[in-house]
Amino acid sequence: AEFNTYITDKVALRAGLRAEHSALMNKSNIAPRLAASYLLSKKSQFSLAWGNYYQRPDREILINKEKLDFTKSTHYIATFQQELKDHTFRVEGYYKDYHRLVQTEPDTTNGGHGYVKGAELFWRDKSIKNVEYWLSYSFTDSKRRYLDYPVLAQPTFVANHTATLAVKKLFTDVMTLVGVSYTYSSGRPYYNPNRDSKNYLSDRTKDYHNVNLTVSYLPKLRRTFTVIVFTVSNVLGNNQVYGYR
Repeated sequence: AEFNTYITDKVALRAGLRAEHSALMNKSNIAPRLAASYLLSKKSQFSLAWGNYYQRPDREILINKEKLDFTKSTHYIATFQQELKDHTFRVEGYYKDYHRLVQTEPDTTNGGHGYVKGAELFWRDKSIKNVEYWLSYSFTDSKRRYLDYPVLAQPTFVANHTATLAVKKLFTDVMTLVGVSYTYSSGRPYYNPNRDSKNYLSDRTKDYHNVNLTVSYLPKLRRTFTVIVFTVSNVLGNNQVYGYR
């Protein structure tokens, strides 16, 4: 259920309530959520959001341990966004608190916990004729103690820094769109068996660099709109490393 209202001409409020029941676990939950936005101008606004989220443990875990509860996370998000004719700008900060995560060592329980906090930045510009580019960046700080983690540690799927720059140009004479994008990501944690439990997942893979090229040709075949796309991934031929086993 969701309720939307305008408190004033510039302030909007959305309140929601989600109820869920799992027959497999024989458990239920109720998750309240609240969001408010303030219109700074016709083209920009500031918003805040809060809410609880639940997730059922994986079936593979429930097979071995039936009496588990839902995992829970509480989200706090603040966002500013501006949309003008030639550009879009958005910045967002967030904090998410994890409770009752599933731990499998020394026994399978809901004793795990953790957090993730970070910021995201997005800029898109179309002010140059036949050229469009955008830049995105995100910083993520996350640690969890769950599954078989002996201490609070950064998960292997989290990179602290991620950035993407993309540029597209349309050549109208030949009706061809050329796009180039570059993605960077800092190294991810990996398990090194030579480390003690205090330094669990303290090692990092090398940084990720990836350049992609796309050429789109838009010919007119009779009355049919046609697009022919040519794409090359990892143009520089980097040997990417996502982890070790």
